[in-house]
Amino acid sequence: PPRGYANAAERRGLARREPPRGATKMEGSDDIICPRFSISMGGKALFKDARLALIHGHRYGLIGPNGCGKSTLMHAIGYGTCEEIKKAIPPNTDILLVEQEVAASDEITALQMVVAADTRRTALLAEARTLERLTDAYNLSLDESNGITPDELEAGGVRYIKEAKLQGDSFAVGARLTFEGREVTVLEEKDKDGDITIQDVVRYDEERLNEVYDELQDIGADSAEQRASAILSGLQFLEEQKAWPTASFSGGWRMRISLARALFRKPRLLLLDEPTNHLDLDAVEALIHALQECECGLLVISHDEHLVTSICEELWVAEPGRVRLLRSPHPESETAFDEYRRQQLRLAKRQGLLPQAAGARLEEEEREEEEREAREREAAAANAKPKFEFYRAGVKPKAEGAAGGGGGGGG
Repeated sequence: PPRGYANAAERRGLARREPPRGATKMEGSDDIICPRFSISMGGKALFKDARLALIHGHRYGLIGPNGCGKSTLMHAIGYGTCEEIKKAIPPNTDILLVEQEVAASDEITALQMVVAADTRRTALLAEARTLERLTDAYNLSLDESNGITPDELEAGGVRYIKEAKLQGDSFAVGARLTFEGREVTVLEEKDKDGDITIQDVVRYDEERLNEVYDELQDIGADSAEQRASAILSGLQFLEEQKAWPTASFSGGWRMRISLARALFRKPRLLLLDEPTNHLDLDAVEALIHALQECECGLLVISHDEHLVTSICEELWVAEPGRVRLLRSPHPESETAFDEYRRQQLRLAKRQGLLPQAAGARLEEEEREEEEREAREREAAAANAKPKFEFYRAGVKPKAEGAAGGGGGGGG
């Protein structure tokens, strides 16, 4: 796998862009910049006056020991449980947190569950169907052959009202009357039960219906199932499995459906909490490929080095009270994970929790690191050596290229 986070950034054509410390979000920016936030849980301060900066479109990995607050921070970003962070999130930012498998259902299939993740498409289809039904209700007669249910008619403002409750000069079809203080139109004259069929005026909007059709075309609503099916295939679902109800799958496979929903929806910012826990090697590779192709911003909690170094540009470490950007001083030979592991080993050694053999290896690594840094300092000093020398007074320097001993002469 690629080593170092520059590789992930280069593949996506991104340059590192970090706001200066203390900077606040600019008006109209899609970045999430919170100069200061604090989070406590159960009386324990997980973060105290910490800083958070999520640059739009960038990918971040988040690691740290268990219990340090990684998942809590994810919840604060995804669900707005921290007021300081919530205020820093731009309005209408689509954030999706994937932390658990989809619910088990005996009726909804895996493919349907993925397609339903696009809530905008679902809402537009529902609005189009309602507007279409209202158009039918307005333009066609209201016999059973229209297939319009009473609930749909009522939702569109269609009512069956006694003549005595209506105010107007004419009760003919198309006449405008007043009912409970609002204007209505007569759709059908009085029936055998004495009811007049009316509908609220300007309830159906043909112009809006055309707008909905255009929006559905723009988002590729017709190809939704094909795209969802391709994502499921990438996560190792067989064709027949896509038609299985979600209750047929184990928790691990339902977690794959959750990941498929996230990739299908393509939110502005995707939050993943240990996404590889239930995946085999092939599925991890498929997830990495899908995330590399996805254009959303990303914050992922994972200790899977291959995943993080393949998709993330920066690595953060959650520590007591803060989130720290971890940089590797030698990205060509070691990753930030190596530095993080050494930090954890040093901490365990100070606490007396490190086995003797592991402690000896750590000391040897640190000694080799110090020797390497010393050699690099010496090499840097040699390269910076001046191009001139000082000579003792009265001693003529040897001519460049001259053979034999130089001219002497005492002074």
